[in-house]
Amino acid sequence: MGQRVEYEALQGTRYDQYLSKLQLILGFLGTPDGSKFKAFRDFLRKNGLWDKEKTVVALSLIDLSWDRKTVKQGQLAQSMAATHSLPELQELLYQRLVDANILLVKYVVEALDVAAGGRLHSVHELYRMVTSYVYPGDYVTLPNFQAWLDWLAATGYIKLVGIRWALSDKGQRVATELGQMDIEEILEDLEEEDESEEDSDEEVEAAAPPPPTAPAPAPASAPAPALAQAAPGGVDDGNEDWADMPPEPEPPDPDALAAAAVAFEEDFADVDAESEEDADAPRALSVMEAAALRDAEELGADPPAPARPRPARQVPLAPMPPPGGGPPPPAGLHAPQLHAPLPSFGRVVPPAVLASSVEASAVAERIVGWWNELGDWPVYTAPDLGVESSGPPGDGLLIELGILASLIEGRPPQPQVFAFVQRMRDNGFFRAVITGGQFDVALNALGDLGAEPWTRPLIERLVHVPALVRRVQSSPGVLERVIGAGAGRAAVTLLRQQLFSEVWVEAPFWTLRELVRLGIASNEELARCAAVPTQRLLENAARIGLVSTASLSGFEQLLDASEAVATLFGARAGYGEALEVMDRALGLGA
Repeated sequence: MGQRVEYEALQGTRYDQYLSKLQLILGFLGTPDGSKFKAFRDFLRKNGLWDKEKTVVALSLIDLSWDRKTVKQGQLAQSMAATHSLPELQELLYQRLVDANILLVKYVVEALDVAAGGRLHSVHELYRMVTSYVYPGDYVTLPNFQAWLDWLAATGYIKLVGIRWALSDKGQRVATELGQMDIEEILEDLEEEDESEEDSDEEVEAAAPPPPTAPAPAPASAPAPALAQAAPGGVDDGNEDWADMPPEPEPPDPDALAAAAVAFEEDFADVDAESEEDADAPRALSVMEAAALRDAEELGADPPAPARPRPARQVPLAPMPPPGGGPPPPAGLHAPQLHAPLPSFGRVVPPAVLASSVEASAVAERIVGWWNELGDWPVYTAPDLGVESSGPPGDGLLIELGILASLIEGRPPQPQVFAFVQRMRDNGFFRAVITGGQFDVALNALGDLGAEPWTRPLIERLVHVPALVRRVQSSPGVLERVIGAGAGRAAVTLLRQQLFSEVWVEAPFWTLRELVRLGIASNEELARCAAVPTQRLLENAARIGLVSTASLSGFEQLLDASEAVATLFGARAGYGEALEVMDRALGLGA
């Protein structure tokens, strides 16, 4: 029994393939070359199971370890190699997980025990529980917990139902036994084990033979040097270890120090004079300032104010004595941190296009020019995500856009998102949801897609799909009402109320923008709220003065910000896309 919190998954392996891969590994160890490290490493590498750091942790769970020469099998590895029954392997692995961390097994199984008041949980919901105040065990990181959950799933005691974990029949049978275990007793047992291990370590140290001592040196025939003689009066001054050190130099003469100071001032007086002359001389413009002046001349704007010179940095050379006397604070490596004034680098001169005297249209022209020159940035658009609008538009298209909007909200464009959506289309997810309205059938169509680590954050967003479909089905004709809203603010508000909910920020704006781009919402008034107020867009809008702050608190403020951006950065600017990547053009973001 213990509290192991370090786990790693088998490389490139789904949890339902763990036992077959373990049998493969243990079978190789039974061959003549199986105990040789290099042959073992080559075997794992050929089967896609080798990682220099992670494989060590993963296979240590089944008592496999190695050095640069041999591979060693512990008791569990030998027991697993001796059995060829899959249920027996699962029992051995489950018992290993219980022995490694009984608290983790108990809390997760009880949370999934529907018969005792539990419910199905996603991996992140379970992780929030085991990292909350109610869990008395040691802290485990999310990657380690995800790997541990895969190992537990390999035992067959839990199973994946859609996007959530649930107990299997075997897990349901042990849930009662685990529920009867008292937490206090488990903690007491763990504490006693820790104490017994400490006592056994002390006994081993006490039983260990003392280290060999060096033989005493023979007495020297020559007389000892003067520094090695005893102190006057026959008292030992404790300096025998320094007997072979040279004598300390004599302290410098005060007159010599004064003469050296005068000579230093005479030698470097011309350097101080040159520094004062340089301070009064006009300062050369930096590259940033020169570019700002050039842009101001092109746009007919007032030139920016010159930057202030940098003040000299003042750092104390030594800790000062505390007020009221007393010894000074300690110096050296273990001295308290001294906080020196931070150097000021002057006012950063912004590009001239951001000057207050430049017209807003000129600002937009300059930013759109950057956007066109720097090339296309990846953007979440309906066509890029596979949306086709060849047929007559209806609520099915709106459901599809709503699902996509809920997946991408708050996420920067990433390749895995596009790949995940394509996998959903290939497996018929959208078709099952739109035509049949059966969420369970759609989830089953995804197969094992949710078992892959890179898909887990995305597949958890699908929990909102049933509510989204239910809203549309309970009030048909949502798309027609959006198109006939007459104004962008009204269309976004209607999407928020009848398709999404109040918890969504970007999704209704993105849905309207794609309806406008697809030509379905052709009213120009609807395009006035087609800019998606992402956090990045709001920060750049605040930089050029379109909004007062990037931290907007209400939905009405988001509507105002979207209108302001879409008015200035319309269709030819991607409805705000050019402004959203302005920080990249200025070198302010990645």
